[in-house]
Amino acid sequence: MVARRAVRARRLPSVNLRRLESSHAAKAKVLLDPLRDIIERELFPILESFVSESSARSDDITDIISTTFDKIRVSFAARFTATLKERELEQSADQIAQAGADVHRRQLKTVLGVDPIQAEPWLETEVNAFVKENSSLITTLTDKQIGELEQLVYREGRRRSSVTEIKNKIVENFQTTEARARLIARDQVSKFNGKLTEIRQKRSGITRYRWVTSRDGRVRSLSNSSGYSDHRKLDGEVFNWDEPPVTVFKGKRAGERNHPGEDINCRCIAQPVLEDLIPGLET
Repeated sequence: MVARRAVRARRLPSVNLRRLESSHAAKAKVLLDPLRDIIERELFPILESFVSESSARSDDITDIISTTFDKIRVSFAARFTATLKERELEQSADQIAQAGADVHRRQLKTVLGVDPIQAEPWLETEVNAFVKENSSLITTLTDKQIGELEQLVYREGRRRSSVTEIKNKIVENFQTTEARARLIARDQVSKFNGKLTEIRQKRSGITRYRWVTSRDGRVRSLSNSSGYSDHRKLDGEVFNWDEPPVTVFKGKRAGERNHPGEDINCRCIAQPVLEDLIPGLET
């Protein structure tokens, strides 16, 4: 049975998710930048040639574009190596894990009076899972972008668009992809931090948490534009770690249960109920 108590409890130290999201998004940008360089080197000179040839046949243009993008894929694969991805993503994972560990220690120190330093042999497994999932997400993102760019050039080539028009559309595509990368970064940071928070609290003997939102205008509710999830109504309520609350109330996902950070792009956090460590303690 879920125990709930809607309160406006004092806020314990918490992880700065926004800083971690920005850092992780920057890592994703580092991985996307090689593609921009390769596009400029391999594609832009070709644009000048086939666009200027007003008499070029459609099948000639198609062959030129196809050959060029084959080269782009080979060049990008050579630079966008698994080692590069793993190194960047491991740095993100370590940063998120360390930030969460520091906050967890500070939270417990307010109760125990000492720094509860613990070995975390389980952490490597979680970091590896984070790296693997994010590597897959970024690979999918870049593969999709290359495909979009190829279709864009085919389309604009058939229209005989100018080189400037095509380049501008390519720039817009990169901006769209970077925006997608930022959304992915925010979602993945929240999910990873939420997972580590759950493990650390459970291992510390904390069985319940208080749901705490970011308490700003972007908190999702049934009354705002998203209108499917409602995290605002969960703010301040207490839940058991073994029984997540329903967070989605409408649409195809209605009835879905999530802990803080698990729902798509959820910025909420699980504040530990420290009474589980010392009965009678008021937090």
